[in-house]
Amino acid sequence: MKKYILVAALCMGSIITQAQNLIKFKVASDEKAPLNGVTIICLNQNGSQSTDSNGIANFTGLPAGNTTFIFSLKGWESVTKQFMLPYTGTLPVEIEMEESEEDLDEVKIVSTRSSRSIKDVATRVEVLGTDEIEEKSNMTPGSIQMMLNESSGINVQQTGVASGNASIRIQGLEGRYTQLLKDGMPLYAGYAGGLSILQIPPLDLKQVEIIKGSSSTLYGGGAIAGMINLVSKTPTDKMESTSLINIANTGSVDASTWFSKKLSKKFGITLLAMNNYQKAYDPANINLSAIPTFNRVTVNPRLFWYMDKKSTLTLGLNGSIENRLGGNMDYIKNPTVAGAYFERNQSKRLSSQLTFDRQVDKEHRLQVKNSVNSFYRNMESPSNGFKGKQLSSFSEISYALDHKKFDWVIGANLWTENFSRERIGVADTLYYKMYQLTTVGMFANSQWNVSKKVVLETGLRTDYVSQLNKVFVLPRVSTLIRYNNQWSSRIGGGIGYKAPTIFTEEAEQRGYVNFKTINFSTSLPENSTGFNADVTYKATFLRRGHISVNQLFYYTHLNRPLVLQGNEFVNTKGHIDSKGFETNLKLRYKELVCFVGYWYTDTKRHTDTLLTVMPLTAKHRLSSTIMYEKHGKLRIGLEIFYTGKQTLSTGLDVHDYWNLGILVEKRWKKVAVYFNLENFLDARQTKYGSIYTGTVSQPVFSEIWAPLDGRTFNGGVKLYL
Repeated sequence: MKKYILVAALCMGSIITQAQNLIKFKVASDEKAPLNGVTIICLNQNGSQSTDSNGIANFTGLPAGNTTFIFSLKGWESVTKQFMLPYTGTLPVEIEMEESEEDLDEVKIVSTRSSRSIKDVATRVEVLGTDEIEEKSNMTPGSIQMMLNESSGINVQQTGVASGNASIRIQGLEGRYTQLLKDGMPLYAGYAGGLSILQIPPLDLKQVEIIKGSSSTLYGGGAIAGMINLVSKTPTDKMESTSLINIANTGSVDASTWFSKKLSKKFGITLLAMNNYQKAYDPANINLSAIPTFNRVTVNPRLFWYMDKKSTLTLGLNGSIENRLGGNMDYIKNPTVAGAYFERNQSKRLSSQLTFDRQVDKEHRLQVKNSVNSFYRNMESPSNGFKGKQLSSFSEISYALDHKKFDWVIGANLWTENFSRERIGVADTLYYKMYQLTTVGMFANSQWNVSKKVVLETGLRTDYVSQLNKVFVLPRVSTLIRYNNQWSSRIGGGIGYKAPTIFTEEAEQRGYVNFKTINFSTSLPENSTGFNADVTYKATFLRRGHISVNQLFYYTHLNRPLVLQGNEFVNTKGHIDSKGFETNLKLRYKELVCFVGYWYTDTKRHTDTLLTVMPLTAKHRLSSTIMYEKHGKLRIGLEIFYTGKQTLSTGLDVHDYWNLGILVEKRWKKVAVYFNLENFLDARQTKYGSIYTGTVSQPVFSEIWAPLDGRTFNGGVKLYL
């Protein structure tokens, strides 16, 4: 009997021992940094654990034998390991994970109002992520100008020599055909357009979403060439704080700070505050500023109220004041100098943003948005003066269904724009201007997973513009086709329109003086049809190598373009067509990244029997970046840009040029230092000829087709708390 009891006890002990096997893991990056939040799944037990801030996770009570574990974390390559239990090696077991190039596929796209990741959206959307934004903000911390200008297929066209004003051109079309949004709300259009991209800081941006081609169906008229949506950062449980000091050889000093945190379960805040100072800069020694002097202060606080688990109310305010002065260098230093040429811009911007999000249930959500924007600008020169105020508003309500196979969103919005000019003198009566535009729109957009390989997106918008007493019906369709794991393509097209406006590049160049306001009874809207198609190839090689190639083709046809002739805006009888292609290659192996982009643009104006090339539009452009980056530690890069020959409005062809840049950034845990050398070859328009005719006191400026500032360098320090 004792013999049987002993055998039974030994068996029970064996079972208990098997059930008490344990294993401990420490998960880190390939740079030995602990990874928090890694999900570890034990297949044999159907259980899981997550690593803590030290990268540690424990499993206990495991049975003996071969046991398989899967380690996964968004943005990192999954790891599968098998261990024999009981484990006799050293604990904790060290697991190394590598960053994945496929993390971009998990980026949520908000511009299409869906909650899908970029890999499941039929519309072709290009995304600049946090790392790319941070890299470009090192170069120009005070504005998004360089970030956009160095993006494939986008050109930031400077429209004023002395003032430095600029506009965004996509696929060869003028700036008024591109819609610029902040969190889905238009804050920078109209009278503010010439200064907007010079005054928008990048420090508070989470990502930038770019849609090229007809996009009026999404947010209304004006997105004929495309749309750019700047997406703001939001608070997290962990405090985020970045402070930056930047100094450049051009005489600029930038000081900015960014703060973000959830204060409690109910409230969170973000705050951006910055001051940008620029000294007048004249690298050509012609006594005219290539960069005007300016001083700008910007403050942008946002409050997040988490009303309950399903509802969030966000209130933001944005205020900025800027004084900008360019022209004769002697006058800039001493405004009492008589007879000197100058351009002065004084601007004040104050806007509010209100967003209410309600997750009704797992699949349904409601969103309400409102923004009110006040922009005042006073422009002065020796012979002219122009000042005015623009008050605009945007309101939207939408209701959406998010489902794995099918999602849709329906909504309505109201967009108002009211500009009034302050009259200067009795003789100014003829050109006294007011501009008003009121648009009411309804829209519907859907995404349908037809199969595992096909996603179909359809959209329809109906806009009523009261001043035109006209209804615009804007359909749009896009298709995503996944041929296999490596090949895919997107094909889409739509109809767009642009209401007549006085805020054009031509008007900006003339300082908005000496022309009549829009006559809506005789002026016609500009209508467009756009089409694009692309094909993408993605693959991995040598375990840690990734390659991605995208080939895009596009065509846009724009009817009755509005031009400034004499002192009136008129519709031409012809049309503009823009066609071309973009080729983008991205190659990554370990810490080395190489990007090459080439785009061909052929934009022509057809008026009656006359065919002309769109001025200041290079047919050939090339960009290349070679970057060595150890995430969170070191970044070294070389950038190469080529701009082909351009044609001026006079029909004269001008010089092509190359532009090289070098950037270095070293980061420790709380501190980063960086240095940038831009335009290393000193490509500068003043090297090829004069930028004005006449005298320096009464200059008639040429069109700007190349950089004016030449070779520049800057450096700075960032503090992370």
